Amino acid sequence: MDSSDAETETTAPTTRRSTRKATAESKAKEIATKVDDNHQENLQHSRVARRANISSVPMTDKEMMEAVLKSKTDLTAKQKKDVVDTFRNCDRNGNGSIATTDLKVALRALGFEPRKNDIKKILEKVDKSNSGRLNFNEFLTVIEMKLAEKDSKDEIQKAFNLFDKDHTGLITFQNLKQIASELGEELNDEEILEMITEADSDGDGAVNQDEFFRIMKKTSLY
Repeated sequence: MDSSDAETETTAPTTRRSTRKATAESKAKEIATKVDDNHQENLQHSRVARRANISSVPMTDKEMMEAVLKSKTDLTAKQKKDVVDTFRNCDRNGNGSIATTDLKVALRALGFEPRKNDIKKILEKVDKSNSGRLNFNEFLTVIEMKLAEKDSKDEIQKAFNLFDKDHTGLITFQNLKQIASELGEELNDEEILEMITEADSDGDGAVNQDEFFRIMKKTSLY
């Protein structure tokens, strides 16, 4: 056997192994693609099924008003009617549910000013099935959440006003020192400065309303 024949016999198994490996990888990719396609198709069917099961029987205005009366909302008679009317106006198809994309418009119509991130967080809690629709009871839950948030903001605002003794819209080192003294808290200047620095995100040496609100929510005091 000459050298060329020996070389051919040596390289042939290597070539066959490389070919088999390439074929196996190709098959693996093909199978993975099919599995992914099937998974996506199942997800789509699941979403369609969830949407179909949202609310087959719409609530009447009377039933919606009864639901408002039983809820934890502290609203006037007019505000309760506004909640029902707003939901009804957003229920374009009359099927007893509204699109989650209309939630921001509905909340604004009721006097709330939701931000994009607020809507996302709300839907994560209320529309857990990711159906893209909210029935009236779910919508009412959103209203309860926004009212609770408003009450919290009002309480924080009251607390801020107590600190802002000179009504400048800022809590200064002197304000905090005075409050600490009145409450009998023994805080030295360094400790007071640390408290200011912790909340002072814009570095102006004082705490504005937004910074005060953020630190109160962060510490779960409200």
